[in-house]
Amino acid sequence: MDDSSKTLTEMSARERSEIVANVVEALENTSANAEESGDSRLLANAHSIACTLRGCRLHFGELDLVAAEQLLTQGITLMSMLSAKRSLNETKH
Repeated sequence: MDDSSKTLTEMSARERSEIVANVVEALENTSANAEESGDSRLLANAHSIACTLRGCRLHFGELDLVAAEQLLTQGITLMSMLSAKRSLNETKH
């Protein structure tokens, strides 16, 4: 497996689809966890990004890939921030 990072433009259609599917799945899990913990703002954000990415995945040929990369970045950043928040809360207890 190649460890170098690629932009969506550099990826094959299959690679794009796979990365978007993985991020969407992770966002949906984040959304479910947010719902369980009562975090409505996180639930809305994660769900919105996941739905938008799911739609992008179906139309990559017609889509601005820079915008899709930004959505992926936002989704990954959102999950990273949540993970950091959870780690911080666990060390406080």
